[in-house]
Amino acid sequence: MKDSVVDEFRRCAGVLFLGVALAAGSVAAAPVSNAFQLASTTPVANVFQMAEAFPDHLAALNELKRCLAEGDYATMETVAAAAAARFPNDSNWRYNVACAQTRLGRLDEARRSLTAAVKLGYAKPDEMATDADLAILRRDKVFAAALAKARQNADNPASTPETAVPLPLGAMAPITTTNTYWDMTLGGFFALFSMEGHPAAAALPAKPSSKEAAELLEKWTAEGTAAGNFGDLYDNHDRGHSKFDLSRFPGMVPTTYSAEARAEGVDTGFSLFAFRGIPTIGNSSTANVTGPFWSSCARNMQTEHLQSLLLQYLNNVVYVYPQHNDYLESKFGDVFPTRTPYLFVSPGSSWTDQPILEALATALAALRPETKRTLAARGQLAMTLQYLLRASQTNVVRHVEYLFPKAHPVVFDGKAVDLARLATLAHSMTTNALPPVAALRILADESVRYKPGEDYPGDLSERLYDSPFSIARVWRAAPYSRKMVVEAANLPFDKRRTRFHWFVGQGDESKVKIREIDSIGRRVEISVDYHTPPFETPFGVRSSRVDVICIADNGDHYSAPAFVTWYFPPNELRSYNSKRLPIVIDYSAFATNYADLNVAPPKNFSDEFLYDAGGAPNGRVRTYADGREEALDK
Repeated sequence: MKDSVVDEFRRCAGVLFLGVALAAGSVAAAPVSNAFQLASTTPVANVFQMAEAFPDHLAALNELKRCLAEGDYATMETVAAAAAARFPNDSNWRYNVACAQTRLGRLDEARRSLTAAVKLGYAKPDEMATDADLAILRRDKVFAAALAKARQNADNPASTPETAVPLPLGAMAPITTTNTYWDMTLGGFFALFSMEGHPAAAALPAKPSSKEAAELLEKWTAEGTAAGNFGDLYDNHDRGHSKFDLSRFPGMVPTTYSAEARAEGVDTGFSLFAFRGIPTIGNSSTANVTGPFWSSCARNMQTEHLQSLLLQYLNNVVYVYPQHNDYLESKFGDVFPTRTPYLFVSPGSSWTDQPILEALATALAALRPETKRTLAARGQLAMTLQYLLRASQTNVVRHVEYLFPKAHPVVFDGKAVDLARLATLAHSMTTNALPPVAALRILADESVRYKPGEDYPGDLSERLYDSPFSIARVWRAAPYSRKMVVEAANLPFDKRRTRFHWFVGQGDESKVKIREIDSIGRRVEISVDYHTPPFETPFGVRSSRVDVICIADNGDHYSAPAFVTWYFPPNELRSYNSKRLPIVIDYSAFATNYADLNVAPPKNFSDEFLYDAGGAPNGRVRTYADGREEALDK
């Protein structure tokens, strides 16, 4: 996608996207470690096994980074070879084997591995030509041939074995091993389609349940000013349990999953799919309802697949998941550990996603053709849909009310969307007056100073997630306050003056301070004091999470929200003295308050903080559930 959101922010705004630069310097050799081991050695047989296998890739990548930093090329070869065997169609792992073998002086093996890498599709000739790991091979004929093949791969990626081939988009959108690949950076499936053979349906108007909205769409379609749903995708991810009625939205194409995909279960539950920029809406009225790791699909994505959500957001994909028991005052209240604009959470359980799907399909149909094309090409469509639905809620009457918490509920009721107002707002957008983007970058963060196992028990960081549209922290260390300096940015190709609005979405406003550092709110310092969980929110549901919301304003439209959140594990009970110093932190309160086990695993002890006569820290005493005591920090 030329001039896409992700490209622009990578180039111009300095926003961090996850990735690993595999470059080795001249580092002293380290002893070989035999501790590394993949969870499985079974080769991945097809792309749909990648969702389960991807943690092995990440584990190998982390170990590879360690090897490169320490110059441990013997272990690097072992790790890369194991990963190449586990992921036999991934050219990068075979390339890393070649790099390690070259460093170890085994040049014949390195030549064979490099040749194998380019045959698999390795397509980074510039990196290969300058890679210090391969310097000794650069005058080699085999290297020259491999480099030429890498250039050929880069010029014609469709000819390489590891590249998926788009399938024609007809009455159905088939997802198969042929047209699907796995993104090895962010983690997620891409299914590729071409419009060739797709039956034209652009002249048929969408017919939402609102009579007024339907009449508007019929009028605009006759005029040729409404895009309709021609070529939009609908991805049902619960095997038809809560299937959206496409008969009212002609031109929208449903996905269908191959036997291989269904055998791996990637067609049900939360979705890890994106479709290379094709406008897509989807849903799954499913949840994990048994065992200690019960959760809605939305919470599961928040705790284990946040990067996949970002992948979808930047590729014009919006899914809807019911909250099930994750947002229920009569149960545990709001148990979501963070907020993102990447999806919609609907109330209740099955079928509550349907009104949101209708609103999304209506908005897509009402957009002007040229506006829709521009938004889709920039990867800006999902964020525009977030803005349209939020701004069209029946309780958001005045334009300025978008800057109030009520416009940004944790759980979104599609029945509270005015479809006619939604369609009118969508249709009013022109290519010269598109919504802005609020993307965030951290400039300073006190949380990074706190170290797991030193400043608090356990091995989890206070950093849950960093992305351009969602920054999430978990309150683990003892200090009473945190500060963060955040910078917001709009799209560099949007030349209109942008104002950024910051406000507390939920939390105690006497304990959350937002100080603007410049006149347009581009930079702010956010100060947060400890909140005893769970606490009251504007939505009548107790929560353990503070939300700070950023909205960009270009004078024509507002942006989708971006979030900075702090989660206070409710399975901890804390007390502080008048000087805001900790007295006791009881980590064993899981039986009293529920916390997500992935984010705040339970512990069986409490810490009492001691002070000398002058009030200076004087160690801690840890008391375990069995009564045993342990002196710390002496």
